[in-house]
Amino acid sequence: MSEADIERKVCSYAKAMGWKNRKFNSEPHDPDRMFWRRVETPFGFTYAEVLFIEFKDLRLTPRDGQLRRHAELRHDGFPVFVIDNVDEGRKVFDDRYNLFLDELVNK
Repeated sequence: MSEADIERKVCSYAKAMGWKNRKFNSEPHDPDRMFWRRVETPFGFTYAEVLFIEFKDLRLTPRDGQLRRHAELRHDGFPVFVIDNVDEGRKVFDDRYNLFLDELVNK
């Protein structure tokens, strides 16, 4: 499956789970997309969750400049994922949803 097909399907899945996204290419080597969502807790607090995804064709890896940019974003506290298949992309959002549910149950 092509990178564009993977990206399209993962973006559609994320949207169905309440995430917004934009193509993110303002600087060279930026990840392909930025995703965000507003999270409301049962305690009346809200916060924004942001993550970045670099989409690749199956078994391809990021270039050196992309790896440096990913490291910079991670150092600043942002999750960055490199995705080369649809199931892996869906898992990113499933895991975020399950983490949120765990926090609700355990508080």
